[in-house]
Amino acid sequence: MLRKSLLAHVAASALAAGSISVGGQALAQSFPMPGVQAHVDLYGGFGALNWNDTDSGFAFGGAGRANAPLMDRWNLQLDAQGSAFVFSGGKSAPQFGGYAHLYRRDPSNHAFGVFGGANYAREGGSTYQFGLEGQKYWEQFTFYVQGSVLSLHDGPVDGWGLQLRKEGQWFLTDDTALLGDVMWTYTDVDGQGGNTLTLAGTLMHRFNGGPFSGFLQGRYDGFENQYVSVDQWSAVAGVRVSADALGSTDKSHRRTGAGMDVLQAPIYGFSGPLLASDRRLKRDVKLLRRLANGIGLYRYRYVWSDTVYVGVMAQEVATIVPDAVVQGADGYLRVDYGRLGISLMTWGQWLAANRAGELAAAA
Repeated sequence: MLRKSLLAHVAASALAAGSISVGGQALAQSFPMPGVQAHVDLYGGFGALNWNDTDSGFAFGGAGRANAPLMDRWNLQLDAQGSAFVFSGGKSAPQFGGYAHLYRRDPSNHAFGVFGGANYAREGGSTYQFGLEGQKYWEQFTFYVQGSVLSLHDGPVDGWGLQLRKEGQWFLTDDTALLGDVMWTYTDVDGQGGNTLTLAGTLMHRFNGGPFSGFLQGRYDGFENQYVSVDQWSAVAGVRVSADALGSTDKSHRRTGAGMDVLQAPIYGFSGPLLASDRRLKRDVKLLRRLANGIGLYRYRYVWSDTVYVGVMAQEVATIVPDAVVQGADGYLRVDYGRLGISLMTWGQWLAANRAGELAAAA
């Protein structure tokens, strides 16, 4: 009885340590015992953007993800990620975001849960995202699916969207994975609908059960609406540093550690380049008044929208404060309202601000 008890105790201790010794050989479990696990990705490479003309540049970025087990197979994962595209002319388009995943996982079969977070892109404003996600595990293959709703905000303009993502993970070995992503995003911003198709392929290898992995990734994003067609390509190489159980593989890390993620938006966001200040994209233009420096404030609608705005005409600003005007990769002009000391407003906001000013002057 005592001998059986001692053997049971030794076996339990070996299981808790993540391995069992038989005949002097250590036999690893299918997966290390889960705990807090994390990884950091850093990458860089080249990209190209084609709106009216093709512009190439450098693409680089990084991401950090950490997963913590809670109870009854529930897990909490937190993500932070950022990237930038630097055009050949020196102009940059950065973005950054953060997400949280709450899900229940059986490492031998599946995972399912909810996720949410936000992303900010200089060219595309803020995107808030909430949805459901799930993974199904087979011996050497994982199927990953996400469905979510988007809330889009760019200055005074709001929008919404829907997104569906599918990913297949094929493990050539436990340390070498080939990943393929297909993602469709529909957005409606100020009444203008657009579709984005994202295709991505990644080859990742983890070196000798250590903390370091290397990867190559190619990605395509194509946005299209009634007025604009945008294509973006990138090819990057990167390194991943993982913090997990000794002897973990890429496969075990994905199924017991930080195995959830969110594909970052293209550099112009998922809403497309809609909010240019170019006169060519505006209709029903009427001059309201002029600023002290001679720049006119106009009431107008965008060609795709019935919403009335109050703002400036980029072509006019370029002749008075040229530093406040940039030409987007789509060929349309944009204005940095901050340099002019004013804000783009809707007609309702303009009326409210002027009434408040009149009341303050009367008092």
